[in-house]
Amino acid sequence: MFKLEWDKENNGVILIINETTGGIGNARPVFKEELDLLGFDKYWIYPETNQPLLWSIGRRYYYKGELVAEAKGGNIYEAPQIVIKEAGTNLSLVPININEVINRNKEALFILEQEAIDFVYSTYKKYKDKVDIIAVAFSGGKDSQVVLDIVSRSLPPTDYIVVFSDTTMELPLTYESIEQTKKEYLEKYPELRFYTAKPPKEAIEFWKDFGPPSRFHRWCCTVTKTAPFVKLVKGLIPKKENIITKIKLITFEGVRKEESNLRSNYNRIGLGVKHLTIINSRPIINWNTTEVFLYLFFRKIDINRNYKFGFSRVGCSICPFASDWSEYIINKIYPNLSKIYINQIKDSTYEYLKNFNIDFQMYMKKSYWKERAGGKTLSIINNNFNLSLDKENNTLNAFFEDKENNFFELIKVFSDNISQIKNNKGFIEILNGNEIAKLKVKKKSSLYEIEINFNHISEVFKRRLKNLIYKSFYCVACGACEAECSSEALTIEKKIKIDSKKCTKCFNCLDFTDKGCLRAKSVDNKGDKNMEKSKNLKNKNFISIDKYSTFGFRNEWLNSFLINGGKWLQENNLGPKQKPAFINWCKEAYLIDEKSKTTFLFEKLKNYSNIDDIWLIILVNLYYNSKIVNWYLNFTDWNYSYSKHDLLIMLKESFQNLSENTLNNPLTAFINMVENSPLSKNLQLFIIEKKGKIINKIKKNGIDNVNLLPLAYSLFKLYKQTGRKDFTLREIYNKNINGGPYKIFGISKDILVTKIISLKEKFNLVHIEIQGGLDNLFLKMDLTEEELLNKFIK
Repeated sequence: MFKLEWDKENNGVILIINETTGGIGNARPVFKEELDLLGFDKYWIYPETNQPLLWSIGRRYYYKGELVAEAKGGNIYEAPQIVIKEAGTNLSLVPININEVINRNKEALFILEQEAIDFVYSTYKKYKDKVDIIAVAFSGGKDSQVVLDIVSRSLPPTDYIVVFSDTTMELPLTYESIEQTKKEYLEKYPELRFYTAKPPKEAIEFWKDFGPPSRFHRWCCTVTKTAPFVKLVKGLIPKKENIITKIKLITFEGVRKEESNLRSNYNRIGLGVKHLTIINSRPIINWNTTEVFLYLFFRKIDINRNYKFGFSRVGCSICPFASDWSEYIINKIYPNLSKIYINQIKDSTYEYLKNFNIDFQMYMKKSYWKERAGGKTLSIINNNFNLSLDKENNTLNAFFEDKENNFFELIKVFSDNISQIKNNKGFIEILNGNEIAKLKVKKKSSLYEIEINFNHISEVFKRRLKNLIYKSFYCVACGACEAECSSEALTIEKKIKIDSKKCTKCFNCLDFTDKGCLRAKSVDNKGDKNMEKSKNLKNKNFISIDKYSTFGFRNEWLNSFLINGGKWLQENNLGPKQKPAFINWCKEAYLIDEKSKTTFLFEKLKNYSNIDDIWLIILVNLYYNSKIVNWYLNFTDWNYSYSKHDLLIMLKESFQNLSENTLNNPLTAFINMVENSPLSKNLQLFIIEKKGKIINKIKKNGIDNVNLLPLAYSLFKLYKQTGRKDFTLREIYNKNINGGPYKIFGISKDILVTKIISLKEKFNLVHIEIQGGLDNLFLKMDLTEEELLNKFIK
């Protein structure tokens, strides 16, 4: 928040009031434990002390404002290399006088504290009569320790609770810190309520079920933290008979923008739409690391001792987002704990590593386990499961095992009072709104054979039926879908139970993630591949992904085409590989047809002055026709930055029959399009992050500045693709929806509602109900694409 400078005289730091940029960066205090761990005792003399001895910015060490050493390299098995700088030769370190550091920063710390207290209290006043419960999310880390202290200075202890989400993967010293904090606060505030939320079984058991988590399969946060937290909070709220209500909650949390690219986009107040109506309040979101540590010293709050060993963040004992630095420290000071998870990674990938002759230590050193994007590397056997699509008869054939009889329980989310089959075979009809699907079922013991006719039912219904089968086979009662059920109709103890009287047919339990089940998403490597192959063959535009060499759809080429028309496709200065690439992009954008003749869309857009609108319309069509664009918008997260390497790994998992070179071409072309179009330059729908001239990462940013024409066009295409005219706003914002303004543009819900109201008032293209808790959207788009464009472009 404040600019930071060295206090060389006192071996401290100074927060510069009224200045927020520049300075030395964010420094953290360094203790004797870290120096001992890394072997600095070979180079320096320093005393036994509980006080910090110097400061670190990243992995560079400073004493009295001078760079004295640097740690380089290292991994889970190998220590970093210590490089002593000239100013660090033969040092004799004196402990930092923390009291003097605090005295010199007292005014700035008072400002930070008072502003945070005012924010907490104003948030409390605004929402206290609108929510069921107020909670502090407490992890035992430095940020949550600061937030708990600030909330305790702002609110009566009877008006909030403190919840520790114990993933069962916490570090031993974190558990020690939790107990110490609980003891101290209950002595000061005997009425304060502390709770612990825990998953239904130890996390390591879920590792065996799901496979190790990865950067692309972050099931662990939901299963071991979020779902137990939601279940705990639901249990604290008195039940109201025969009334379905959505629990409302304020959570004060220690999230800070500095911590990650994703969090850098967070607002100080976040209005959630999942699980419960959660209002995420972040009092210290703009604080930097130095300010957090100084505040802990200022208020004499016990610091989690893990930080003294050099951790920058304290979390799970092993994590796919942890740095090599953190992994080395954990493996060094907690070798037995680290070994548990390392061995599980080894067990789960044994067959894969053996088949490809991959050395396990190298696999760990290079952090390859963190890059798993599918189930093919796992040694989890799923022989009793198969999905296949009979294209000629348009039927889905399923074979799976269901020992808990989840299938017949989950059917209740579609239809009430479904009779089980007689004599282990028969037909079942399932309803999805006004749609009916007929299922032919054979059952032998716990083995099911099911045939589903896919004729005359929507893509949404088809997906839900597939998810029903995935969920029936893969469910291990993790509790994730229970957290998604706002009506509390779905409960899980040892297996799924549906209360038909409470079920509102919202389908959150089947729609909340790919395949309707986090475990299926993480480990399945059979059914989805079969389905993807058959889906691709249905659309000739989706047969090939490598259609552009490495050339993107460039704005300069599009402008020349719009000005000069179809003649330019023949008479241009494009190279022999650039020309076919551009033609393929134009076909997928519906600017030319299969014979390279210009379309009605081209004729309408060529004289249209708003190039940003044109590009958003093009993007809508590319979503439905370009395999690489469709994949990127479907499989990446909003407000998250991916390196090209990350994206290539994810692509390889999605298209396992294609080589890396084949996939690298369209990915390069897509990034080239983003870089050379208004999608990044003007609109900033995507953000290119560079180091010099080299593209480092691409971020799917999302925008609200979507004009009515591309918005209406996205809704029109959604209607044409799904055949549906009615949606809820929740469906529009469901990650599994096949297009629409959120999937393609990332537009926020409040802005979308405002713009839809404008579409209704100006063009009578939609109708929306947002009163009385309703969020229903009705499309009035029984018109052709030409008629739609004529409403906007004269």
